[in-house]
Amino acid sequence: MKYSIIVPCYNALPYVKTTVELILRQKYEDFELIISDDHSVDGTSDYIDALACS
Repeated sequence: MKYSIIVPCYNALPYVKTTVELILRQKYEDFELIISDDHSVDGTSDYIDALACS
C-alpha cells in the first residue's frame, strides 16, 4: 500500500528540512512526499527545488 505524506509550509525552512530528513530516514519506502509551499520568502522554495533535482 502506497502512502502520501503531505507537508504544507510557509516560511518554515528549518522545520521543512528537519521534517524531510525524518521522513526520508524511515524504513517504509512505498510513499510519496508532497510539499506544498505557499510562496515562502525564506528559501523554502529553493530548498524544495534542490530536492526535486537530486
